[in-house]
Amino acid sequence: MSTTEYELRVLNAPEIVWDTVNIRRPNPNPYVEISAAGQKLHATAVQSRTVTPVWNENLIIQSRDPESMLKVELYHSSTRSGGTRPIGSTKIRIQDLVDLAKLSNEVSLELFDNGVRRATLIIQFKKIDPPIAPAVSQGSRLGVNHAASEISPGTAKARLNQAPSRGMSQAEKFIQQMLSGSSAGNVDTPRR
Repeated sequence: MSTTEYELRVLNAPEIVWDTVNIRRPNPNPYVEISAAGQKLHATAVQSRTVTPVWNENLIIQSRDPESMLKVELYHSSTRSGGTRPIGSTKIRIQDLVDLAKLSNEVSLELFDNGVRRATLIIQFKKIDPPIAPAVSQGSRLGVNHAASEISPGTAKARLNQAPSRGMSQAEKFIQQMLSGSSAGNVDTPRR
């Protein structure tokens, strides 16, 4: 099975549910972590003291299996203790993200903590199509090489003489002169 690449763009969280009644607990310093199979793939920058963070950060995910699960976690980074505290999280299959992204440019992920919705994370997700290689088949490449190897100097001379000299490159004119045995004309002989 081949590896497929996906682009995930973490846009924003329009409203984080955060208890600000306690004065000792100001707005959070949120950031997002994306992981798969227990391995952290990306962590966004920490946004300072906001319940409406904006990131606009991209990451490329490589996966062999569209059934793989991504874990999306929203954390609060405590500047006092230097630790982190989870705000909310969700798990979603890569194929589900692909399907949702076909319906809308932006995908909303509901993040929960102990069964309570704590935030909505807005992302963009798309499959990256592999670059298109030039369409040269092995057969046509072999055919060109085979045809070139069978051309004798006399055949090449006849073909070059049939071609109009106007619009020919300097190299083509030089080859034509070399094959015809003529050094006259406006083509300089390469010097070493």
